[in-house]
Amino acid sequence: MLENAAKARSEIAAVPLPPAAFLFVDIVGFTSFTEEHGDREAAELAWRLRLGVERQLGDDAHVVKTLGDAVMVRMADPGQAVEAAVRILELALPEQEDPDVRIGVHCGPAIECEGDFFGAAVNTAARVAALAAPGEILVTGEVAAAARKREVSLSALGERTLRNVARPVELHRVQPSPRGSDRFAVISTGVPARRRRPLMRRGPIHAGA
Repeated sequence: MLENAAKARSEIAAVPLPPAAFLFVDIVGFTSFTEEHGDREAAELAWRLRLGVERQLGDDAHVVKTLGDAVMVRMADPGQAVEAAVRILELALPEQEDPDVRIGVHCGPAIECEGDFFGAAVNTAARVAALAAPGEILVTGEVAAAARKREVSLSALGERTLRNVARPVELHRVQPSPRGSDRFAVISTGVPARRRRPLMRRGPIHAGA
């Protein structure tokens, strides 16, 4: 029986899929939060993040999985992925005492196997998220081009070398609204957003993710 199960697993088909957007969102300072509040509250926070992310997704997107304090999302349209990222940043963990999150979005083909996704595009999206500052959304070049068609305001950061990613990656930061509010330059869901600290970066962006 064990041999048959192992053979069945080895015969599971890995399905190549066309390009799509992959979004990673994770909680900043999750280790410190766990130390301060304990395992139970940390687990509840991670679960609230997943539920909060799911509420901001459209019909063409879904949560692939959670990875501790991070959530992975696949979405067909990269422009819509950036709009969803803005809603997630503002609304997924809306309480004033909640930690900040950071988000990275990249677009590319991937391999699907038993509901999970693998490939360079997935790895790059995760690295981009790890590079983002608290309360920040970073996207790659192709995603930025799609977002601008939806009137999302971005600033170019140039190419960055990411850890374990062979080629430099062009990065863009989603900009706050030019009206000077905390909100980003896209139309959100109409739900009042949590007021966050202004986005501030000390020195140049680093590529140690």
